[in-house]
Amino acid sequence: MMSFWVLVLLSFVHIGMGGAVGFCLIFAACSERGVTLSKSSNDVCVALWFAYVISLLLSVFLVIYFYLIDSEAPYFWWYAMPWTLLIVLITYWRASIVKLA
Repeated sequence: MMSFWVLVLLSFVHIGMGGAVGFCLIFAACSERGVTLSKSSNDVCVALWFAYVISLLLSVFLVIYFYLIDSEAPYFWWYAMPWTLLIVLITYWRASIVKLA
């Protein structure tokens, strides 16, 4: 079992890396020229991005909570939740872009 301070440090790295990747994704989507999204696809992408940001913070709270109650379950798997949503977001975004002529 890892110490609490290692878990806190790992959580800060998780939020920092996840936040950087999330914001870079937004800037990359905005700067890509020659493609467009439909209104509904754009709404879904924005909803997935908000879900990603919320899950990033929620995963840290859940990991720390399960650590503090001394759960026998592998609580560190909660860190995978936002990264899974990020893969879904990128896949959906790439599948729904339309090349402009």
